[in-house]
Amino acid sequence: MKLPILLAVGLLFLVALTMGAVLGHDYLSWDDDVFLYRNPNLSPPTWESLAAVWTGPYARLYVPIPYTVWWAVARVAGVPGPDGTWLVQPQVYHGVSLGVHLLNVLLAFGLLRRLVHNDWASAAGALLFGIHPLQVESVAWASELKDLLSGTFSLIALWLYLASLPTDGTTAPRRWWLYYGLSTIAFAGALLCKPNTVALPVGAAVLALWLARAPWRRAAGGLLLWLALAAVHVVLTRSVQSLDPSLDIPLWQRPFVAGDALAFYMGKAFWPVALSPDYGRAPGVVLANAWVWVIWLVPVVVLAAVWCLRRRWPWAMAGAGLFVAALLPSLGLMPFDFQQYSTVADHYAYVAVFGVAVILAGLLTTTRWRLAYALCGIVLALLAAQSNLQVLVWQNNVSFWTHTLQVNPRSWLAHNNLGAVYQMLGKPEQAIPHYEAGLGLKPQDADTLVNLGIALVSVGRSAEALLCFEKALSLRPGDLKAHFAVGALLVERERYADALSHLEPLVRQEPDNAPARFALAQALLGLGHRGEALSHLRLLAEGTPPYPPAVDALRELAEGPGD
Repeated sequence: MKLPILLAVGLLFLVALTMGAVLGHDYLSWDDDVFLYRNPNLSPPTWESLAAVWTGPYARLYVPIPYTVWWAVARVAGVPGPDGTWLVQPQVYHGVSLGVHLLNVLLAFGLLRRLVHNDWASAAGALLFGIHPLQVESVAWASELKDLLSGTFSLIALWLYLASLPTDGTTAPRRWWLYYGLSTIAFAGALLCKPNTVALPVGAAVLALWLARAPWRRAAGGLLLWLALAAVHVVLTRSVQSLDPSLDIPLWQRPFVAGDALAFYMGKAFWPVALSPDYGRAPGVVLANAWVWVIWLVPVVVLAAVWCLRRRWPWAMAGAGLFVAALLPSLGLMPFDFQQYSTVADHYAYVAVFGVAVILAGLLTTTRWRLAYALCGIVLALLAAQSNLQVLVWQNNVSFWTHTLQVNPRSWLAHNNLGAVYQMLGKPEQAIPHYEAGLGLKPQDADTLVNLGIALVSVGRSAEALLCFEKALSLRPGDLKAHFAVGALLVERERYADALSHLEPLVRQEPDNAPARFALAQALLGLGHRGEALSHLRLLAEGTPPYPPAVDALRELAEGPGD
């Protein structure tokens, strides 16, 4: 068996050993509900829902390829649930994510072999790409199959694009147009997986110029079509995403936010500890710290040093350039939705880590010193151990959000979500302190106010709960969850007329909301509108599946006085 095949098998084994624990993980309450187990396009996965993901955005994202993969998984592995939903075990989605990541490790190995022409150095770089702790978030978070698939198409696009370039600097390879055409299709596929791959042409140009040694006119000219596709996709993405106006900071401040973000990523790439899904580095938080005005000097100095050494160490220039290019759309130069929590996040660095792999592989090719490989092995083993621990963080909601608070105690998001976890576990008394802590950090968050109100109702503090709901509605008048909570509470307090003002508009907007329709029927009964109430109850009782409280209510009414 040839050495590259043996190395490839070894890579798959080591990466699977490091990341394999994800196969036992549960769903998370962060995005997995939106994209997976409550996604209407997956419950059930019909041909009409498949068409829907290609003809329009969902959850303010137009990423039809990941949606299609999830649709296929749900179609093959899902079963109808008792309440009309479509059930897919989380381990199935995690298995798909792990499989795609393993494929990407093989692609990284093949691409590195083309770039550095050294099997052992390429294997070391590919292993770094596969086991680096920054990669855990994309692999262990089922909803981030988007990152993994964009990585797949990005690596394929880079490989095919480099194959289309002259091998000796002058002569184009046979059928170069085929390689170029396929690379362009792959780049389009990357865009349809994740919007932040728009800067891949910059990374391709860096690799072509500094490692493939392609003529700059040929390298740049071949990327014009890619840049055009990227520009179109930027417009498309902006058209489907509405941003919080508070994220639109002045133009002169954005380079400082970007410099801070780049320094952060460089630090985590070389010292990946204290990783968290929410670092709390929103633009406002970053700009409030004095160090933001000088921290940008760190990446500037590093990149300047790489530039000065570009002729001696071209692999450093190529790797650093790809690292920056892959992160460029997520540095904060242009505002994006996730910045309401933090400008930086591990999953944005998925492709960027390949730049670090290029640097490692290039470094190993410059030395025949066996000790260098031994030291590299020790470093990779330590990274694998750290990743193995980080994988466990993503096991379930409790471990996930508890770890987030350990790293970032000021995460209002983690307090709100951990409170919701305790509420779902039937422990409202443990949920309330987290909601209150979250509101202490972000007093105007309507979601946390509603959740706190629901928890207060559970422990009999209805008067305080009503104040929370009313404040949430003053902040976000159209909040349907708040309207239902207020309406249900008012029904419980026999304030039926007041309840109707919340429940009737809600049922008109969400006619399939069974609890809201049932609460509306109760309010109508309380006001003596028996006929209207019965029509709502019958609609619920005859639904698919029938709504049990409505069935019981109709039975009780049938045993009482007639209409």
